[in-house]
Amino acid sequence: MLEIEPAGGTAQPICVDLQHFFYVVAGGVDVTIGSDPPVELAVGAFVYVPPGVSFTMSCRPTAPARIIAVKKRYEKAEGIATPTAIIGQQQSMPMTNHTGLQGRGFKHLLPMGDLRFDFEMNLMFFQPGVCFPAVETHIMEHGLFMLEAGGVEVRAHLRRLVRHIRTRWHNTQITFRGDGHYARPEAMAWCETNGIDYIFGLSGTKPLARKVDEVADDIRTRRAIENLPVLRGYTETRHKAKSWDRERRTVARIEATMLGLDIRFVVTSLDVGSAEWIYDSLYCARGQAENLIKLHKTQLASDRTSCRSALANQVRLVLHTAAYWLMLTVREAIPKVRELAAAEFATLRLRLLKLAARVVETSSRIRLAFAAACPEADLIRCLPGALLPLGP
Repeated sequence: MLEIEPAGGTAQPICVDLQHFFYVVAGGVDVTIGSDPPVELAVGAFVYVPPGVSFTMSCRPTAPARIIAVKKRYEKAEGIATPTAIIGQQQSMPMTNHTGLQGRGFKHLLPMGDLRFDFEMNLMFFQPGVCFPAVETHIMEHGLFMLEAGGVEVRAHLRRLVRHIRTRWHNTQITFRGDGHYARPEAMAWCETNGIDYIFGLSGTKPLARKVDEVADDIRTRRAIENLPVLRGYTETRHKAKSWDRERRTVARIEATMLGLDIRFVVTSLDVGSAEWIYDSLYCARGQAENLIKLHKTQLASDRTSCRSALANQVRLVLHTAAYWLMLTVREAIPKVRELAAAEFATLRLRLLKLAARVVETSSRIRLAFAAACPEADLIRCLPGALLPLGP
């Protein structure tokens, strides 16, 4: 997923021996391919750039853009010409159903059966209650991204989660945090009826933006007067979209930079806490959780589950999780004033664990002798005491 801030984009034309495919999920961008004039791409638009063809991409200054980006080395077939650039809009693509199963649909964004292309990009549509009916085995890689789900599907998903939670925790207060595709009226109404709190991302609209115009202008003006690189503020309002049956509390995070304004909205059923607390401490906690999962996967290699046995893969995952807790415990034991107190696991491993030392073993203890020039000597000296469990 490629996220481009307002007025951001490529600093210069990109021309590499790779083919690119872009699909706009949110916002809008301007794309220039080769010497052709720039083309405006809105939500649902897509572009294919052949290998060796230059292109530029810039986000419009009004709002950030989110784009599915795929780049792949081109595998040329003998006697087959290289494909040309394609720009299209998924709404104008015909819906097909080559499977014949009722309730399913396909849109082929790249020409189906055209041998010039060495991969496919398809949209799949499912009506409520329809599922993928078979187990398939392929020799090629697959990537899946859920673009959107209807309110009925989101509501059904939340209902199933709550049903499983309630089998063990009958009276626990539940709060759902989710991206903007969860902010469907059916899902919010169901949560409110069943006493469940929620905080969902919300796409900005012109009527909603007008309600925070005064605060946004104040933040933008103060940033310019004080000549700050960035200034952030928060506000809240009551908002009722056309598809909603009632007004709901809506919180806005407003950030002014030298490039312009960036406004993000969330909608919540919570009636306590400031706008800043709702956005930064509750909603953005999702981002911190995703960062920790990223550390787990990329820096502790927890995605190496290639055993044939599911049980063996589960044991490997448990061991990776144990390593995660060890690294997290070490980081939390580092004094907050130290640079490494907020370091990623890869940095901790490099600075604290991958060190040469002389090991001297005696009958009563084991001594570790580090180099006299060890840059973290004082930290290594105090960490064992901080990690020792407290006595009774």
